[in-house]
Amino acid sequence: MQSAPCQNGNFAILPNSNYAIKKNDICREKTISSIVLQRIFEAARRAPSDQNQQPWHYLYARQNHTSYNLLFSCINDEDKDWAIQAPVLMLSCYKTYDRFGNTNIFAKQDLHRSMACMQAQAEELGLSLYLIDSPMLPNTEKIFNLPEYIRAGGIMALGYKTEAHQATRTETNRIKSPSNRIVRRFTHQFVHQNFW
Repeated sequence: MQSAPCQNGNFAILPNSNYAIKKNDICREKTISSIVLQRIFEAARRAPSDQNQQPWHYLYARQNHTSYNLLFSCINDEDKDWAIQAPVLMLSCYKTYDRFGNTNIFAKQDLHRSMACMQAQAEELGLSLYLIDSPMLPNTEKIFNLPEYIRAGGIMALGYKTEAHQATRTETNRIKSPSNRIVRRFTHQFVHQNFW
């Protein structure tokens, strides 16, 4: 996949919405282009990491591919009903040692940083990227024959938002949330200066 330039020099703007995203807001019908995927992975590439180690790796698969089915088989049963809607599933991984051959104690933390950057970029592009809890995660290391120094970090589902969710994003001035939405807190509710 070749690198795609960012338009107008802008990159990964956080979503302008008061509402938390629901898992079932993913639209299955819309295909995700390779260029859009590259822009999301570019966000991961730009993420900060301890000593610039960049320990993250990502394996992705599209629907109707054997690897997609293998990843899907490792998802919790209660999540499968909505995850099957995702055109792309991903396996996030991290390298366990640093460039000096020592254990990288910050590797998983750095992986999460890169995932957060990917989520922000996905939002800007009109997509949702969800991290799925999977008790079978260690199985993926064997299924995909990962090197012994690579650990699986999480399974993620990626897809465009449904039209219903796109409409909700425009309701940023509403104070009261619909019954099936959780309103994002204002900064004064979680930022404390000097004392709690």
